[in-house]
Amino acid sequence: MTAWIVCLIFVAILTPLLYIFITWDHDLARSFPALPSPSDLGTREFLWRCRLSKYTKWGWKKSILRSPCPMINLQCRFALLSSDFAKLTATLGYEQLKLETIPFIFPQIAISSLFLQILGHSKFPASVESAHIKALSVCQLRQLNMQFPDQVPVVLEESETAEDSSLVTSDFVGFQCLMILQKKRFLETEIEFDIQTDLYDEKGCVWQSVTTFSIPFKQEILMVPLSKSVAQLDPQLEARQDLNEKIVSTISCSKSKLLDFMDVSVAGFGLEQYGRLETPLMWTVGNLMAILQRQDRVPKLPLLASFVFASEHEKRCIPLGKPLTCSSWTNKETNNTLTKVDVSCEDEKSIVRGFLRTVGWNYVET
Repeated sequence: MTAWIVCLIFVAILTPLLYIFITWDHDLARSFPALPSPSDLGTREFLWRCRLSKYTKWGWKKSILRSPCPMINLQCRFALLSSDFAKLTATLGYEQLKLETIPFIFPQIAISSLFLQILGHSKFPASVESAHIKALSVCQLRQLNMQFPDQVPVVLEESETAEDSSLVTSDFVGFQCLMILQKKRFLETEIEFDIQTDLYDEKGCVWQSVTTFSIPFKQEILMVPLSKSVAQLDPQLEARQDLNEKIVSTISCSKSKLLDFMDVSVAGFGLEQYGRLETPLMWTVGNLMAILQRQDRVPKLPLLASFVFASEHEKRCIPLGKPLTCSSWTNKETNNTLTKVDVSCEDEKSIVRGFLRTVGWNYVET
């Protein structure tokens, strides 16, 4: 009897290790869309949990419909591996990037896999399987330095000798990531909710984003008052008429670029399109930011970037390889403190709209 128990324990331990070993190769894992693997960043496991939850949570809709949004938080260390940095640089079309000056859009792309963890522990009266991004706001106060401690050069004082150099260490301790699921709003045909993410070091907050998602849901009986959507741009900025310096560019996503992007990010997050050969919305935003950098149209720090995404499902599903038109407007007389951006497909309505601007305070290091 003891031998059988030992054998069962051995098999129980060996089976997941063997499964991980078999599915570790990215191409093999992607050939089976239903199988979870390390290469999918937890997306397929999350989808299976969403599909099975409807059969395991009877009567939970009404019980949590009126309850406030659970203030779920997730805290962890944040670092961007050099391999992920290289893949994002290549797939997004950036040039001459360094780990000590990371573009503000890189952390937003890299944290998308954490969304699955925080949503996997949340409670909504509908499945979050079909969640899609509606709006994004990113604020960066200081330069994002993603160098590891052994990569940061240490400067010795004149009074210090070479023997003391072994005792000198860098003051770089990396970034901490704090993610909070903070609000939910019931609209007429969907639930809208926000996830706030902060990256901070020993000196304070460096980077912050607020990502707005929505889930299709309609109340059969009005139990919760309806709210207004916050996925909209500042009307005063949209009414600006002095942004007359326009530049138009064209981008398209290839399969190789998509695969590199998916190695770092949950593609477009909007799990509805995961596994399909479609252009992710966040890839589009990342390429747009690379274009602005080459054109020297990214405002100086401290920087605030706001984007809204098309609400129609057809607009969000962009076939792979389809050309996208990227337009940007600015005014050189204002020293590029405000840039308006727009991404459209075949002269149709905008897929992504937004503004980048320098906000009205300066960071002083003490």
